[in-house]
Amino acid sequence: MTDHVIHRAGPGDDKRVGRIIGEAFADDPISLWILQKPSLITRMMTRLARAAYIPAGFSEFLDNEQGATMWMPPGGSKAMSFGEQLGAMKDMLLTGVPVALSRSTAFEKALKPVKPKEPHFYLFTIGVVPEGQGKGLGGALLRSGLEQVDRASMPAFLESSKPENVPIYQRYGFELTEEPDLPEGCPPIYPMWREARRGGGA
Repeated sequence: MTDHVIHRAGPGDDKRVGRIIGEAFADDPISLWILQKPSLITRMMTRLARAAYIPAGFSEFLDNEQGATMWMPPGGSKAMSFGEQLGAMKDMLLTGVPVALSRSTAFEKALKPVKPKEPHFYLFTIGVVPEGQGKGLGGALLRSGLEQVDRASMPAFLESSKPENVPIYQRYGFELTEEPDLPEGCPPIYPMWREARRGGGA
């Protein structure tokens, strides 16, 4: 168990959350395949935190700033305005990595058929920076998020980009679902579903 305090992100915490997730995802195979540069991962995570996950979902971070999450509740997935979506695409193009836009579009198209239609909470990201890994920080963040999911008696969905993390999620009740037909060259991804539970706790 971690003794660290978990904070709910609010307005003005987007850069903090983006930096933490960006650092945690610097070696993430899917993020690197799409965005090519770790600096762009941080930039995109910051934009998404500011435009969607903090105002319409919920985001949490540890007081030592070594881990963070971004969740979206049922019905909140369209929170990012059209202007913000255009801004995100502009970010990709202006970085000198135009392939990022085409890969992102192809990746999202491939995932669409396997995304659940049933209302659910979506765990977009959970990340712990390298120096904080192996200390139970990710588990503490996941439990905190799932407590909120369970209070709503709702299912949850995530996509794991690393096979070694699949057993961790399975310990918290997630199970593998249908694998998507990914674009050529795209690293594998593992969609996982957790049935609704009543009460609180994982």
